[in-house]
Amino acid sequence: MTNHKQGTAWANTEYRTYEFSSEAHKTDVEGHELEGEDATLVETISSRERRGKEGPAPDREAQKALYKKGIQGWDDQGLQLSTAERKAAKVPEGKEVDGVRV
Repeated sequence: MTNHKQGTAWANTEYRTYEFSSEAHKTDVEGHELEGEDATLVETISSRERRGKEGPAPDREAQKALYKKGIQGWDDQGLQLSTAERKAAKVPEGKEVDGVRV
């Protein structure tokens, strides 16, 4: 007798749907000035409900706080350079040429 295990196929897969927000932001979630126009996507309420979430997605200020908390968690676990290390590694001047800062 052969023991066949049934695969999960797509049973444990989730997908999300988004729509463009009419909000215009001048800075990113870290507070850096944005150059030019910026598009913002927001998860639809029906997508959130499908995933068991209630109501609309957190507003931008709440998302900023969640982003910072996530980044700090990664820092604490050593999964990326710390915020201080990332700031020290940034090249403050120069310009980008073919994807390389010079």
